[in-house]
Amino acid sequence: MNTTALLEKLNDLGVKATVADDKLVLEPGSRVPPDLVAVLRQHKAWLIIIIRAFTLADKVNDAIGIDSLVGEINRLSWAVQDLQDAEVAGEVWLPLQERCRRLERAYEGTGDNTVSKRYSDDE
Repeated sequence: MNTTALLEKLNDLGVKATVADDKLVLEPGSRVPPDLVAVLRQHKAWLIIIIRAFTLADKVNDAIGIDSLVGEINRLSWAVQDLQDAEVAGEVWLPLQERCRRLERAYEGTGDNTVSKRYSDDE
């Protein structure tokens, strides 16, 4: 199961994944079937990297008022970079990078330049 599919599966189950003291926390854990628990254990290290990157990106996005589409691009970009920095195999981060690129193309198609305008106004 690739990165994107695993995270989507948790979301579909209504399970929130967080990190506490280097531990992967799944709430409610009762919704996670045993076969998925085995997969999660196998990929715990990179899941922790991704969830930490998502959490930090969410804080930054919220602090500066980034919209949801750009926010998701930021989350994915940060996770890919953190996985690459940790020298995690490409098969883990490539699906995230591909999703990020699809979202970037979708964003470019909106003609929304509020983010670039906001930064140019601050200069």
